Amino acid sequence: MTAPLQPGERPSLRSLAPVPLLTAVLAALAVAGAVARTPQPQRLPLALGAGAGALLLCAAVAVATRSVLTARITRRRLEAVTADTGRLLQDRIRQSAEFDQERVRLTEELTRERARYAAELAQERARSAGALCYYRSR
Repeated sequence: MTAPLQPGERPSLRSLAPVPLLTAVLAALAVAGAVARTPQPQRLPLALGAGAGALLLCAAVAVATRSVLTARITRRRLEAVTADTGRLLQDRIRQSAEFDQERVRLTEELTRERARYAAELAQERARSAGALCYYRSR
């Protein structure tokens, strides 16, 4: 599933319009110049054919312009996602190191507590054994 597009992630009409409009003006001038220099009987077919060609050229330029702008936006978005991924990986590495330190600290604390409880248990056993021997000897 793709993420929804944010504002600025889609080429706007304002950013698309200049190049096709400039192409349309230049193509119209070229068609008008060609039609003006052509003899009268051939003007209409030339005007229709050249006009259709100019329209196709303008459409192709508009599609190419949109593709270029979309590629730029996509590239920027990819760079942002790559940077976010790098930051997340660094954060994960940092957290992993912190968790390892905490695990080591807790393991050492558990070992100390276990040793303390074992010593207390040994003392309690010795006391109980001593008390038991005292009562048996009586």
